[in-house]
Amino acid sequence: MVCSHRVASLTAREDDAPFVVRVARGGDEESHMKTDLMVVAALLLCGVASAAEYKISDLGTLDGTYSDARAVNRVGQVAGVADSQGENRAVLYMGGSLEDLGTLGGPGGEAWGINDAGQGGGWAYASDNGPRPGVPRAFLYNRGRMRDLGTLGGSYAEAYDINNTGFVVGVAETGDSALHAFLLRGRRMQ
Repeated sequence: MVCSHRVASLTAREDDAPFVVRVARGGDEESHMKTDLMVVAALLLCGVASAAEYKISDLGTLDGTYSDARAVNRVGQVAGVADSQGENRAVLYMGGSLEDLGTLGGPGGEAWGINDAGQGGGWAYASDNGPRPGVPRAFLYNRGRMRDLGTLGGSYAEAYDINNTGFVVGVAETGDSALHAFLLRGRRMQ
């Protein structure tokens, strides 16, 4: 194989960015072969030539026909939503199975975030006997329990993400029916 370019520089970056290869025209066939060997050797030594392998996994459903992954943590746990008997349910995929996280008394919900400790955040419908039946409420899922995070004075709230410190962010209704972003640190929305 005859190369029409030669490598002018090869730079590896420490931030996991791809290698930068700059090429320049010129040189004879022998110098091209030496350059090609140098590039291959450098790539092998740096581990770039061994291509990463990826596998797509079907996470399944509960007993319905739909599921959607929303977030994944470093240990491979996935937060999302799956259909069960026509209702969306907040789910957590871990250890090869899909777990229904339950609700806050209403018919369903969705998980949107998960941190490395396995804590999840999302929304679930409140019970039908509250001030506004069937209104979504933000939740924190931790150690098998779903906790209603409250609101900013209204009835509605949804959690969208949770970080490794346990801070939860989302949107909540205020007492005058406006929607505001919230940050939950500990037990109280701010």
